[in-house]
Amino acid sequence: MPRSYPMAATIDGKQIGFNLRKPGDQTTYAVFYRSADDKRQKRDTKQTSFERAKEAAVAILNEVHGSGKCVVETVLWDEAATRMQEKAMGDGRRGPTIDYYCKLIRRIRTFYPKTQGPAEITEAMAEAWKRTFSRTLTRRKQLPSQHTVFSLVNGFSALWQNWFVDELGICEANPWKDVEPPKTDEVEVKVIKEDTLTDFLGWLRKRYFGWELPMLFIETKAVTGCRLMDLCSLESSQLRDGRLIFRPEQTKGRKARSVLLPADVFAKLDAIKGPRFLWESYSAGLIEAVKKMGCPVHRIKADFVPKRLYHWIETLFIDYGEANPDKPKIHSHQLRKRAFTAAWQNGIDPRKAAIAYGCNVDTVMKHYVLMDEQEVTDEVTTQLASALASKPESSKNT
Repeated sequence: MPRSYPMAATIDGKQIGFNLRKPGDQTTYAVFYRSADDKRQKRDTKQTSFERAKEAAVAILNEVHGSGKCVVETVLWDEAATRMQEKAMGDGRRGPTIDYYCKLIRRIRTFYPKTQGPAEITEAMAEAWKRTFSRTLTRRKQLPSQHTVFSLVNGFSALWQNWFVDELGICEANPWKDVEPPKTDEVEVKVIKEDTLTDFLGWLRKRYFGWELPMLFIETKAVTGCRLMDLCSLESSQLRDGRLIFRPEQTKGRKARSVLLPADVFAKLDAIKGPRFLWESYSAGLIEAVKKMGCPVHRIKADFVPKRLYHWIETLFIDYGEANPDKPKIHSHQLRKRAFTAAWQNGIDPRKAAIAYGCNVDTVMKHYVLMDEQEVTDEVTTQLASALASKPESSKNT
């Protein structure tokens, strides 16, 4: 039988021939083989990758011709995490993506401490996690939002399906597949208003005795509309010719960007850049500012690490909210939303704004642009009223 097909798999000691191809305009591979009674069969592997389709084909043949006994290797949590990291890095996955999956592993291990590996998580356990997490108070003494629960359920499902089942083969099935995420309301787009931004910068200046770097960082983020980590990790060599140059590996979209800066902002950045990193003077400046506050500085690390700057900037927004409980809560990502909203309000095509600020145009309109929807609705319906209105019979005959 194998000679009649270009490929073969050994099932229970016997070779079973098969072929893989994409029929017609189908995007996934189908496996062609013969059944136990020698009839021609065809099954969709549901895979677009040839190598994954081969793995799926072998599983199908094992189901048809095998004894039904499928032995899955028992892999402990630490080994599963290590294999996932190695495979993800080999596939070119980004560091933050790998870190996210590692956090998910730590979260589920903490919830089910007696389990030895991912294969022990059942559908019932996955469903129980969702119910328990949804009604457990967070550190802020609040229930987790439905968006948080939704995101985590989808994250666990991706971890199991993509890595533990498809890529590594250490689990037979995805226990999160049928765990239904909660229904969520559409999130309102919030941007930092001008008076709030002015107040925040004034608070920063007063708190850090006029130290320029934090104000300059916020101003740079505001005018570039870039993501926080993209800005934190910039090297001094990426500031040149009046621009900030973002390398592909630094951006979420894996695409290089070159952002033209206002002349005064470029001059200030050029004056404070360090030997290697753009924001390298942050550590020394923070130590000096904290000394002026009369606070101990022995726990502040003098070396520069981009991720450390990232967390410090995030903390500034949290501290501002705690110091000003009567004012709107703000966070750094609202500066990016502010840039997209300004583009919309100034009549810039969202497709152009998406290119300029490095984002998908659909994501721009859904998550980043604050608009008066009633005003937009009235504008559209007014402009189209005459075109959409039914025409009298007399006008049709004229």
